[in-house]
Amino acid sequence: MIVTHAIGTTHPRWTKFNEDNALLHNVQTVKMYDEYKAYTHTEATAYLVSVNLGKPEEDMTIGTVQKVVIPTTDEDVTKGIFVSRMDAPAVVDGKAYYGVTKQGYDPTTGDKVYPEYSASTLVFDYPSLANPKMITSAVATGSTYGYRIPVSHIDEKNDLYQMASEPAKLLRIKGGDYDDSYVFDLATALGMAEVGARGWFYAGNGIGYVPFYDGAKGSSSEAAAWGIARVDIYNKSAVKLNLPDKLYLFQYQFAKVVDGKVFMAITPVGGEGNIYIFDSLNATADGFVKGASIKAGAEASFVGVF
Repeated sequence: MIVTHAIGTTHPRWTKFNEDNALLHNVQTVKMYDEYKAYTHTEATAYLVSVNLGKPEEDMTIGTVQKVVIPTTDEDVTKGIFVSRMDAPAVVDGKAYYGVTKQGYDPTTGDKVYPEYSASTLVFDYPSLANPKMITSAVATGSTYGYRIPVSHIDEKNDLYQMASEPAKLLRIKGGDYDDSYVFDLATALGMAEVGARGWFYAGNGIGYVPFYDGAKGSSSEAAAWGIARVDIYNKSAVKLNLPDKLYLFQYQFAKVVDGKVFMAITPVGGEGNIYIFDSLNATADGFVKGASIKAGAEASFVGVF
């Protein structure tokens, strides 16, 4: 199935959100100038395609196709920022929620700029993918698009819980907007000064697993300051699991969840490790068993279990 004509790129991002449906998405930006050729702002356009995955004996088919200018907030206008990427959508109660990352542009230098901004989500009606709306959190800042890892999960109460990346905070979305009465600060729960994260995995019944890094050391492969935390979103508690040191999980993308157990491939950079099986019913730092042995190549690490 060729979707290039519909989505404006040969390499869109995509998310399978249930067994029957997926969403493809892409952002394209255009710098805007006034009549005197002075830069004014950057306009971001979202290209969206829904895909019906079909049954084994059927072909995939394209559903809704939309091209819409992404709405801006007052903060976007004031800070001169725009959506540069969108990803990791979740669909609940007739709405598709896309995490986003934003940036600015300095016309005097031609450089990208990255001011602090409120954690934001782009919301569309689903399945029409119409009526875009930008919602923002009053209690968190930073990206919500995940950089290839799931960001938003729907719990058994039909609420959506989303990770804001820097500093790492779990947020709740209810009824189409952020519920600012809820905020789960991962650094506070872990007793650390500063924690960052990109996304998380949900095991069910309020329990999840978060690849996180020590913000004082940074997220780079050289720092290798990553770990995994078991989180309880209802009690706002977190436990750092007793895993090897020297982990780099910035690009970690996928974990397999089976009957409340979470399977992840964990190795130190360029080292030997294991498939880890985390038991969501075990709240201790040793709440896992080791599976198959694995080995990463030089300066490499695994990105998922599928």
